[in-house]
Amino acid sequence: MVSEFIDYYRVLLEKNYDDSKRRSEDLDAVLGFSLKYNSLSDFLSDLTMDPTSLSLDKMKPDDTDSDLLNLSTVHSAKGLEFDLVFVLNTTEGIFPSSKNTNIEEERRLFYVAITRARKELYLTRPSLAQSRSGPYYTKLSRFLSEIQFPEKVYELKLMSGKSVSKNPFANQGSFVKNTNDSFSRIQDYFGN
Repeated sequence: MVSEFIDYYRVLLEKNYDDSKRRSEDLDAVLGFSLKYNSLSDFLSDLTMDPTSLSLDKMKPDDTDSDLLNLSTVHSAKGLEFDLVFVLNTTEGIFPSSKNTNIEEERRLFYVAITRARKELYLTRPSLAQSRSGPYYTKLSRFLSEIQFPEKVYELKLMSGKSVSKNPFANQGSFVKNTNDSFSRIQDYFGN
């Protein structure tokens, strides 16, 4: 089934793109990846909802590989913990998504994201974002206002175009320090 879609898009590439050969190689890679699946449904599920499920074993580094960086979706991180976690783009419309009408499911996903950190948790968001209609100021996610954060919360603003002469995090600590007390309050809020 995937090969039929690939063949269809290959024709479009040749008609519409100067770099059709390079793009066609990308389609070949997708086709090769899809051959490992018995059904289109399984392939699309892994590709869209859980793209890192095939490498979850790599997300559990042993103690000898402390420099490993793991990039993950929230769905893929369920059940895993890391010393340091960054949750990106905690803005209204992104987390929670403006496309999802199930706010409770979004809230549960946010809970999963923030409870993956054993030691330090950083919640980030851009002040300014870009859409098709132009730049706009972002709004902090409503989920952040629902949580009573511990006493060690820092806000650090870095402006685009400004150079940072030293490590901005050196004396700041983490955005949210993961302490037993703070996470028990978060778990109490979410009912765990």
